[in-house]
Amino acid sequence: MKSPNFMNYMVDVHTSGKAMVKYFEEASYPDELPEFFKVYMAALWSERLRIPPAFIENFGGKLPRKVMLGTSSNLFWKVRINKINDDLFFEEGWLEFVQENSLAHGEFLTFSYAGDSKFYVKIFATNGCRKRVAPHRVSEKASRPGKFLHNYWFLFC
Repeated sequence: MKSPNFMNYMVDVHTSGKAMVKYFEEASYPDELPEFFKVYMAALWSERLRIPPAFIENFGGKLPRKVMLGTSSNLFWKVRINKINDDLFFEEGWLEFVQENSLAHGEFLTFSYAGDSKFYVKIFATNGCRKRVAPHRVSEKASRPGKFLHNYWFLFC
């Protein structure tokens, strides 16, 4: 598999309510990246999301335990992959990803693995249009850095 082309840029990195700024790479990712999709079901996947076993087979049954989930809003979340029985799940950090992206029941998510422990996630609302979340922060003087006042989301069709 060919390595995707990358460009460096600065993004906010979220981990358990703490925000940092880091240089990250955005893939202009080709179709041949390994990927899977999920229809978000809040009752089942608000605290953890099962990674399909067929997807894991692309990597000989092994994935890094610490990964980054990135969205089109140029934000990344640190998420830990944990094994439960014979299945792998996005777990620690997943709840923050769900909340900060305002995931709603029935939304469609695609996960593309770009290597180097990075997944790029596209979110589609229940109307079939791409959803982009633009978090707005409280100023650092008013509150601790990284605290969200509220999230706004936009649909693009």
